Parts: sequence; structure tokens; C-alpha cells
Amino acid sequence: MRKRIISIFDYTNKGNREIIMANTFARFEASHTFMANMYIDAYPPNSDPAALEIIGTIGGGNYWTLAADALAKFTDEDQRKSASFTELYSLDPNTETYSKFYGCIQRKFNGMIDGGLRYFLDDVVLYRYADVLLMKAEAQNALNQDPSDAMNRVRARAYGDNFEKHTFVSGSKEDNDSAILEERLLELLYEGKYWWDILRFDKASELIPYFKEHPQHTYKYLWPLSLNILSAEPKVIQNPGYE
Repeated sequence: MRKRIISIFDYTNKGNREIIMANTFARFEASHTFMANMYIDAYPPNSDPAALEIIGTIGGGNYWTLAADALAKFTDEDQRKSASFTELYSLDPNTETYSKFYGCIQRKFNGMIDGGLRYFLDDVVLYRYADVLLMKAEAQNALNQDPSDAMNRVRARAYGDNFEKHTFVSGSKEDNDSAILEERLLELLYEGKYWWDILRFDKASELIPYFKEHPQHTYKYLWPLSLNILSAEPKVIQNPGYE
């Protein structure tokens, strides 16, 4: 694995050794990826200059941002925090400090600059080595084996000199599953994995507020099949809940 997590997603470092499989994008060969929806297209006046320097050229749709409960899981000792997003604050006139929280702006998949414009053309990573290690930990735990080695290889890079106090110690099967699922959130944030992870762990009704409030709507785990599919394939049956 690469020592600096942010370098995995550097536009100029595509296809590095940690990447196992990715969908490639390039200038003049593709339009923006879906990550354009998460970058910032404007920011409040009196924003923290240090954060703005990291954010750089604005662009994108600014439609989505990181949920508060996900943000709370990251610590400053975890390099995945600064490698994944930048917290933007504006000036609070009452305290004269940059303490008014505005939102989190992604650093993974933030594209490239050409002619003063930001283009979201990072490769969409399907599999990388840290993901494989966490899948190994998941499989080992399912087989009643100790997943500590795979988990700690991921954590050792994430926490660096602070790793010792974040060492994973195997516990019950249920506790290990919870730890592995959270580790996948921290490691693979913005990489399109978490929804499938929580379905696989059967945790959607526990972890997604909507499904906690509407337990009768679990049919929405699946999307409806389109009328085009149903018309073309008469033997295909519509997913439950959409009949």
C-alpha cells in the first residue's frame, strides 16, 4: 500500500500500485464523473483562507455533502480524514475565529485543473489493495478466524505514529463485524462501497435514519425495474413493493 493515502487519488498518479481495477477517464475523452456533484461551487464570505487554499479552484454542483454522523467517526490522528475531505469554516464575528461550520468538501476524486476550470475526470476506483484487506478481514471473521492482521495493516497506515493506541483487537464475531464495517467507511469514503457494505452486513435498518423511521419501506433497498425492461422481458417480475 502507498504510505500517503491522498497520493492514491492524485490525478497525476492514476494507475498506481495500490489500484487493482478502475474505470478510466481522461480529458477530451469523457465528461465529468458523478464526483462533480460533491465539490463546492461557491463558499460563504469570510471563509477560512487555509481551507480555501486546499480547496483551490471551485467547480461542480455542490449537491451532496458528508453526513454529520460519518464526519464524527473521523479523528485528527487518522490521515484518512484530511485525505478524504476538508472541513470548511467561516468567520464567527462573535468570537473572531473561523468556527462557523459550513460543510465538508471532498479531496478524493477532486479532478484536475485545465485553463482555470476544474474537470472531474479521476478514475473511478473499483478495487484497491486496502479494500481487499478489509474484505479478507470480513471473510475471516465470517469463518470464525482472527481478522486482526488484515485490519491492523489498514490501520497502521491510517494512524502512522499513533497506530499503537488504535490497534484492532479481535473480540466477538458481532463486535468484529461492527469494527470492520466502520473501518470500511473510514477507508473507502466516497468510493461507492458503503451502501453495499451495510446491505451485505444487514445493517441498513439499523444505520440509515430513513429505514429506522420507516421499517416498512425495506423494499426500497432495491430500485424498481423500468417499464422498458418489463416490456422487453415478459418473464421478468417487478421487484416487490413496486407492483
